[in-house]
Amino acid sequence: MIDDKKVVVGFGSFNGDDQAGWLVIDKLSQQCVNDSTIFFKSKADGVDWFPVAEGATEVVFVDAVKSGALPGTVHVIKSQEECANKFSTSSHTINIFDSIALAETLGYLKASYLFFGLEIKDSNQANERVSEEVGSSIRNLVDKLKLKIR
Repeated sequence: MIDDKKVVVGFGSFNGDDQAGWLVIDKLSQQCVNDSTIFFKSKADGVDWFPVAEGATEVVFVDAVKSGALPGTVHVIKSQEECANKFSTSSHTINIFDSIALAETLGYLKASYLFFGLEIKDSNQANERVSEEVGSSIRNLVDKLKLKIR
């Protein structure tokens, strides 16, 4: 068992800017290899990450969001109250913030967590590349997270 287990969960899909969470995971897993951090790409159901986070000391979530802010904006959320006030819809089967609350209730998530929401331009373009704004924010967020998880 890892004493200081950190988990980074990226949510996403194959659609345009909605790939953001997965792309962050891809880049981090290539650039930050260590024994205490697990990188996980969550699928659309929003609950497949529960067993991965169990026993973690810290969990970081990354997902594409739409709040009306400029594309490429990075939102940092530290509590359920902040989540509910900023984002109300989700492209996942279960809203990410409801998923986090459910994981806490079921005992999978006992660690502190941070949620990074990457403001997207469009998530409806199947198999399209991410927009320039989102690509830039992905690079910036990866650099920030590399410092946090080393």
